[in-house]
Amino acid sequence: MHSNRTPSEPSGPPMTQSPLEMLAAELGNVARRIERELDLRLTAGLAEIRATVAEMDSRLTSRLAELRNGEPGPAGERGPQGSAGERGERGEAGEAGAQGPQGKEGIPGPPGATGERGEKGEVGERGERGPEGPPGRFPKVRVWAEGVHYDGDIVTHAGSTWQALCDTGREPPHDDWALLASAGTPARSFNLRGTWASNESYRALDVVTKERSSFAARSDDPGDCPGPGWQLIASQGSGGGRGERGPPGPQGERGPAGRIISANLDDDGVLVLGAEDGAAVAVDFYPLLARVR
Repeated sequence: MHSNRTPSEPSGPPMTQSPLEMLAAELGNVARRIERELDLRLTAGLAEIRATVAEMDSRLTSRLAELRNGEPGPAGERGPQGSAGERGERGEAGEAGAQGPQGKEGIPGPPGATGERGEKGEVGERGERGPEGPPGRFPKVRVWAEGVHYDGDIVTHAGSTWQALCDTGREPPHDDWALLASAGTPARSFNLRGTWASNESYRALDVVTKERSSFAARSDDPGDCPGPGWQLIASQGSGGGRGERGPPGPQGERGPAGRIISANLDDDGVLVLGAEDGAAVAVDFYPLLARVR
């Protein structure tokens, strides 16, 4: 509904209103117009209802009077219904009241739909490498002691290294601690025990010799050697056959003559000469001596 009246000019200086305030004022005017229209229609409807009720009341009154005075006569025919009267002209709308104060801010509406995702931009060029930072430092490791240890603390305890996952007073191992390094078991190596003897006790990795072979114990108390409890390490191989005779080598140079260091003549006339290199030469002088006699 729009009014044909020209709005009155404001008496004061023009006020600058935001688009939201102007919209609120326009909505207020529309609401007031609708309210006046509803009032007019409601008033006309109530008037019609009152006329109908009055007519029914008159008929009931006449009917009651007839019942009191005697038998009712025959009902007369109902006359034709008259035509509806013309609707009166609509009254002029009243002037709009002064604008009320601005109401409180309303509840925010639901978020709008997510917009379409734009195309992915191209990957930019790789930037230059920044200066090298200072070397990282591992937190100082301390021996665990009773008390509070804070998140990130590193301690040693029971031969292992632990790091606290939170502030804790629990003793590792515990869920409050992460194991960084654990103590290993002492390593064992071969233990040489000499020749195997039945009255000796042996443990794993003990090494013995028997029948020109070497054996290592597979476990503690391995039993008789050789046997399932022993692992053969090395054994003597069988002798090879005699090889072919090689060619004679070249004759060596003649060495210097050995010096005679002894001379013995026995009763049979045999002279034995001994050299310093251990060689001995026997010279039989018996035939010569026999001629001299």
